[in-house]
Amino acid sequence: MEVDRELEELTVYFNKKLKKQRFFKSARTIRDKLGNERYTFFIGSPGVFTAITITFLLFLAIYISTISNKTYPWLIYLFLCAILLPFSLKVDRVNQIRLVFMKLVCKAVELLKKPSCNTTDIENAKKLLIKSHEFVHEPAVDRQLNIIKEYLGK
Repeated sequence: MEVDRELEELTVYFNKKLKKQRFFKSARTIRDKLGNERYTFFIGSPGVFTAITITFLLFLAIYISTISNKTYPWLIYLFLCAILLPFSLKVDRVNQIRLVFMKLVCKAVELLKKPSCNTTDIENAKKLLIKSHEFVHEPAVDRQLNIIKEYLGK
């Protein structure tokens, strides 16, 4: 099966990025009751950016408590917390959604590059690409879906 050149380059980049994830992994492999391994994503859970933000806010609170007991710095601190915490959670959620997209695209390309690629593998890859396209719009995925449509139309 022919794979779009740009999509291949993206999967190489995605695989490097997925392997770099060490701490605060939003994706884990879980075994179900039958013993099959499933790749599961936890979207919305705190990530690295949230951890860094909370650490920064904690150090800032300790610093403010040592300087003075006035209320004005604490009001600024609470205002800063009200802005930074939701923002950091949203940034982590966006990164986790991108990771889901990356994993789906990598799995689809892996199915398409199989030496013994049959129509069920191509159909499964097409489903994965369509599902990944729901999360992030990528022109290379569109081109690959068109290639698959032409191949299955023959």
